[in-house]
Amino acid sequence: MGFTQRLAAGAVLAQAAAALVMPSHNPFITKRSSYDHEFHSDATTEYDFVCIGSGPGGGHMCSNLAIAGFKVLIIEAGGDEGMHLIQQVPAMNIASTEHWGMEWAYYIHKYEDTEIDLRDSKMVYNTKDGKKWTSYNQTGNLGTPATSGSIPDGAEPLGIYYPRTGALGGCSRHNALFSMQPYEMDWDDMAELTGDASYNSSNMRQYLTRITDVSYLPHAADSGSSGWYPLQVTSLLTAATDIKIVSVLAAAATAFGKTILTEVVDTATYLAKVLLSDINAPGQTMVPQVYQVPLVMREDSHRGGVYDLIVDTALATWPNGTRKYHLDIMLDTLATKLTFDTSGDKPRATGVEYMMGQSLYRADPRSGSAEPTDTGHVSVTKEVIVAGGAYNTPQILKLSGVGPRAELEKLGIDVVLDLPGVGTNLQDRYEQTMVSKTETPFALTADCTWHPDPELDPCMKKFVEGNDQVSRGGYASNGIAVAVIRNSTTSARGEPDIMLLGGPANFTGYYSGWSQGCTADAQHWAWIILKSHQRNNYGTVELASADPRDMPIINFRKFYNDEEAALDLTAIREAYDYARSIMKDVIPIGGLLSGTDGSLLTGVDEIFEGAFTEVWPGADVQGDDLDQFIRDESWGHHASCSAPIGADGDPMAVLDGDLRVRGIDGLRVSDLSACNKLPGYFPILWIHQLVEKVADTIVAEYSS
Repeated sequence: MGFTQRLAAGAVLAQAAAALVMPSHNPFITKRSSYDHEFHSDATTEYDFVCIGSGPGGGHMCSNLAIAGFKVLIIEAGGDEGMHLIQQVPAMNIASTEHWGMEWAYYIHKYEDTEIDLRDSKMVYNTKDGKKWTSYNQTGNLGTPATSGSIPDGAEPLGIYYPRTGALGGCSRHNALFSMQPYEMDWDDMAELTGDASYNSSNMRQYLTRITDVSYLPHAADSGSSGWYPLQVTSLLTAATDIKIVSVLAAAATAFGKTILTEVVDTATYLAKVLLSDINAPGQTMVPQVYQVPLVMREDSHRGGVYDLIVDTALATWPNGTRKYHLDIMLDTLATKLTFDTSGDKPRATGVEYMMGQSLYRADPRSGSAEPTDTGHVSVTKEVIVAGGAYNTPQILKLSGVGPRAELEKLGIDVVLDLPGVGTNLQDRYEQTMVSKTETPFALTADCTWHPDPELDPCMKKFVEGNDQVSRGGYASNGIAVAVIRNSTTSARGEPDIMLLGGPANFTGYYSGWSQGCTADAQHWAWIILKSHQRNNYGTVELASADPRDMPIINFRKFYNDEEAALDLTAIREAYDYARSIMKDVIPIGGLLSGTDGSLLTGVDEIFEGAFTEVWPGADVQGDDLDQFIRDESWGHHASCSAPIGADGDPMAVLDGDLRVRGIDGLRVSDLSACNKLPGYFPILWIHQLVEKVADTIVAEYSS
């Protein structure tokens, strides 16, 4: 029996076992996954609330509203791959972005001028025979762009690959699990923007504490101890098994001014001295330091997050087996249009039109042969909550007649409300990578094949057979060993605005096939550079057509303002200088470290003979050439801010401070498109804090 057949059989067996305690209801209205049987719910066609999208914003909001006693429906365009190891295993976050059952592949533009976009080695082309071509996939060494050869005749540039997820749980099912609080100033800025003092950072802390369950540091209890969002860090014993990784971490500590080893200590103790600070402690994001970044990882070392909240809420029962909360889920269902009652002074959202069928949205690589199997409409008595993310939220609003009048009329869409800010203010942080190669492989990943079948991957076999995080090995981690945050000289308000994430991978950004190139060997180390509080907010999301299955036109307009661009470029250049200083100082330290059995880690000098050679962008790329490289090869993965909260009186404000769409009743947005400025380094805890707060507001409003 092949792996796919075993996986499907396992899913059926899991369903059979679950049937022994199956509640009297079933919340799934369509197929629960690509390998499951069909599920049917009751014939409810009217709900109190309907959420479009099941990611961190929509899934969290709808779960909270159902728990509060409302009748709630989630409409999700993707299926459910939650039982697949691709989703469950933390280290498989790389492979999950291109997994056939959940990949949504967008192709974005970084610049208005296509000729500038073409300088990016990650550009994807459509060939005459309907295939996708990128220079990376033309080399014998995956992970390295071609330096020679020509673009196929007749090929047309498509855009830069930008992976998203079409699946229950949204992008929380393929992200790298990082869970960092935003800056406190991000919340204080929100309080000032909205005029709502309850958004100040001291008040918003309670929502982080409420949702999280922190298990990694004894003093971190103020970050939560009983919530549904589990936070762990990778065991130091895992990193301690690889002396090469330990030596890079030691170099990072040395570059940061931490004292290098002067006496023999066991490896885990040394790492604890370097890394044991909680980045989620109050005020800690303002402290430049070497950190481990917490991961949303369950006690069993599986990926955690909003998926579990959704499923647990939907399947919850009272002791007698009756359903506890009314949360229904429609999978493989594409929301196509919002409906409104326009008879009053203000339009009011009344429901959602949809079409059912797998892979209908054309970001899904399987969409070519997909056809709708049904269409329908669901009514709401209270509110529609749009949570499609930075690309799809403005798209569904515009398709429904809410957006810039000129754009809608050009496509023949009836205007319900002229709201010019919809699809503007699109932001992403600037990200870059520096990659170095070593002559010998990292021990931690040397035997890994990055395959979900334990019979074909000894590292996966170790994970599934382990009984705790350490025994599960390197796959009980997202693959990042260390984070360094520091100030650039151009930081806007003195905050640390640069993060470097280090791990054993050949990662140069996202391109078609990147998940294979990234892990093709075990001889590369990447420093991923994130610039927070970037100054660029000139991106747009515009409709390509009035067809809800088509992807919109996405243009970030990076480095758009010359003065602002110069400041951000300086910060990124300084980050490269710092990363290079780390790798220059990597030295063998085995003679000062002992293993868990107390024996000295010796004989490692030969491992570091010519320790690391920079291969991306290359040590000779300096000065103006480095600036050009940054412009050409920048990437990002936190698209946001395209339906922003704004101040009263701001004509470009789409939302108010309670996420209500301005000028329309019964309509809110609950995802990262809502932020006015992209917060922090990783925004997932920001959106969860926001949703937790606004859900309280909604419950209070409709319970009074």
